[in-house]
Amino acid sequence: MLRRFPRSLPLLCLGLAVASPAHASYIQNRALQPLGEQEAFLANTGVAALGSSGAPFYNPAALMTLESHRLSAEGSVFQSSAAESGAFLVVDKRDLDLKLSGLSPIPAAVMGSQHLWGRPVGFFVLVPDLQELRARRHWETENTRTSLITNLVTKDLWFGGSTAFRLSDSLSLGVSVAGLQHSEVSSLVVDIAYPNASETPKQDSIAADFDANVRGLVLGLGLLYSPSRWWSAGLRVQSPLLRLSGQGGGQVLSNKLSTSGGTSRLDHQLQNHETIRANWGLPTDLLAGVSARLDENLLWLADVGVQLPAEYDPYPDSAFSLSVRTKAAWRVSTGVAWQWTPRFRWMGGLSYNGSSTELVEGQSSVGSTDTPFWGITGGIQSRLGPVVSGFGLFYQRSNGRTASIGDNEIADYRESRLGALLTFSYEFDRFLPRIENTTQPVSTPPKSGAPSTRDALDENVGVNDEAAKGT
Repeated sequence: MLRRFPRSLPLLCLGLAVASPAHASYIQNRALQPLGEQEAFLANTGVAALGSSGAPFYNPAALMTLESHRLSAEGSVFQSSAAESGAFLVVDKRDLDLKLSGLSPIPAAVMGSQHLWGRPVGFFVLVPDLQELRARRHWETENTRTSLITNLVTKDLWFGGSTAFRLSDSLSLGVSVAGLQHSEVSSLVVDIAYPNASETPKQDSIAADFDANVRGLVLGLGLLYSPSRWWSAGLRVQSPLLRLSGQGGGQVLSNKLSTSGGTSRLDHQLQNHETIRANWGLPTDLLAGVSARLDENLLWLADVGVQLPAEYDPYPDSAFSLSVRTKAAWRVSTGVAWQWTPRFRWMGGLSYNGSSTELVEGQSSVGSTDTPFWGITGGIQSRLGPVVSGFGLFYQRSNGRTASIGDNEIADYRESRLGALLTFSYEFDRFLPRIENTTQPVSTPPKSGAPSTRDALDENVGVNDEAAKGT
């Protein structure tokens, strides 16, 4: 009875469990997860930001604008995800949809900076992507009962360090090196029963599970041009330094129960590969941005990024081998920070994050999704002495497409994310002077009574020191 489907059931499991999890991953939608002490509230805008603790990751060249030893942590108190695929299956000429959901409490980022050997040094530990979606569905049509259970998980961990060099009074260069680990776990069970069948197969079932762990190194280069405290421009390039490869495993178990002449027969097949080579094709990424102070208490930032095309095989030289191609994916974000009192600051941002998946009808792997996301973030930060804490919310939504097993081949696909953010940073002793005039050498000690960046929560949003001290 598998002739009911335009494609075979084993292909369905391979497509969903191997080709791509049915939700946005870090390669598919780069930098989608909010990260950074202030960048998270600005829709991940900050390659040209001054004095941010997110500098070690967003633009290592901006380490030159930090004035003190800093330690910051940012996390998602919770993140609720939901996805829906139309025409996921076609059974008895009826389209069956698939809905998935998940709840992920995740620590997202820890970043720090200090002064070592006369030079600013930063470090970061990030979880830029952690998604888990589950589904348990049952459909009944005229001649068929179909059940499905699936669980899809992707995790990414980045850890590394960075430093910066001053090229001139207004131009600095930064370098970062990060190790990363990418993990994927997916499982799928599909059971199809034909209660009205007589001597044809009575039941088909298939179970598939796959996992992969990939490690590698990523090199980051950044430039920051800051001729004055009123505006700045930044550029960052990230590219794999060592090949991203590792190990994985997978198995596909299929059973078919049939009857003939009153006799039942069970056909059993197993494809088992406990250890196979796994790849993850992280592409090169370019990011450019500007920041401009509209007045003493209002800052505007904007970033434009592009992830370059790439091609890789997630499970080369195995029975699960397939070609994954990504296209150039553009993303745009903008944010505003408003220092509405000496103690409190409001920040918000908007973003568009393009998908790197290119769907071709009749050729794309089942389960591949094209998900361009729109997002909005907002939050409030407050300062009490050397401590800055913040709370905010973010919402992201995509009305995309998916390669379906149904007759339409390409079906509608919708995904949304809602989460809460919590940030914290602590300022230790100062090690750099205030960047008031870039013509002043960095080695020159600050003027007596000059306010520090964190006295105003950020050099980008200036508040006079006397007001801050009086709070």
